[in-house]
Amino acid sequence: MILNGLKILEQYAPQVNQAVSVIKDEVFSDGELSAMEKHLLLTGVYAARRMEDSMLYHTKEAIGCGASIEEIADILATCIISRGIPAWLTGVEAIKLAMALCETGEKDLLQKTIREFQSVEACIRYYEKEFDTLPDWVALLKEYQPDVLYKYTNLRNTLLVDHQVSRKLKELMLTAINICDQYRKGINIHVANARHLGAKNKEIAEVSLLCLTVTGISGWMTGSSLIE
Repeated sequence: MILNGLKILEQYAPQVNQAVSVIKDEVFSDGELSAMEKHLLLTGVYAARRMEDSMLYHTKEAIGCGASIEEIADILATCIISRGIPAWLTGVEAIKLAMALCETGEKDLLQKTIREFQSVEACIRYYEKEFDTLPDWVALLKEYQPDVLYKYTNLRNTLLVDHQVSRKLKELMLTAINICDQYRKGINIHVANARHLGAKNKEIAEVSLLCLTVTGISGWMTGSSLIE
């Protein structure tokens, strides 16, 4: 569908199509983020937006740049903590495509040791360390739905770590998801986390350019406002 759309663009607006091609080549070239990382990031963004055709396009591009099945699965699983099971259900199709395109063999599974929180109080300490102060949304979950807080926090702590994909890239992907949705609270949480993990203005600018390819100039305008 994407390639067909570009063919139609070439037919009816060749100059625009040429400009789009130039932008695409520039945006997806290696920079602070590699081309593979950029395509991985957009695989997650489109899964979160439940846009399967675009997700599969970037999955194929990521694999062409050297991404593994495990990296694709890791970035897609991270979407669950932001956009829930629908994002994962969409992402399953990307994993199936990766399985079809990648050579089968012994899985390169990196072991990760995650310490599970044993109490709500331990969860609270986790958030106080993450955010320097206890966010309102955490405090309200603690008061009214402590069991949900406990289970969600353990899920978050399992997914949002360095694994097949670095936590920094995961935070940048979650930043991009929220930029595309114009969701300022989510943007603020994840761009702060990305910066804490070492993300530079150049990386945030590159993420914002990726958002331009998803939601147009509004994606760039929102993302570029984060550059300090």
